[in-house]
Amino acid sequence: GEGGEGGAVWDEEEREALVSLPSVELLIDREGSLRALCGLADLLYGYCYDVRATEGEPTCESGWTVRMLSTQLSWLDPPASPAEAAGASVRRSLCYPLLRHWLLSLRALDDVCCLLRLGKVATIRALLAARKLLQGGAEYGYLLNRAWLDDTVIWL
Repeated sequence: GEGGEGGAVWDEEEREALVSLPSVELLIDREGSLRALCGLADLLYGYCYDVRATEGEPTCESGWTVRMLSTQLSWLDPPASPAEAAGASVRRSLCYPLLRHWLLSLRALDDVCCLLRLGKVATIRALLAARKLLQGGAEYGYLLNRAWLDDTVIWL
């Protein structure tokens, strides 16, 4: 495959998803960058929770889980601070999914931190996987992808 940032190799599906994104430059100021990072953590939490809960084997409910655990995707309300992103994500994970457990919620939060520490390539891979779950999980998944995930991937 083609080399990406840092020599990363994207598989065919990831390459197709990246090429399908619009080629635009997003101008974000410092305050906007903080909100975008908080929103990124919010988006990643639902995905990380689902990966933990399903042991990496997505189910027909995976798209729903990602949507419900993200305030951006369920209420179109991105978090304003890291504490708000973490708090809302953990609270939602203890209310909505069938599998609710404090330690699972905290592990998913740890997974988000780990993904962010791994850098852009790992984060983009996770967002592309979440994008695929959303696309297959609801008739309006395409709209959520266009409104939130696509711009986040472009921004990264």
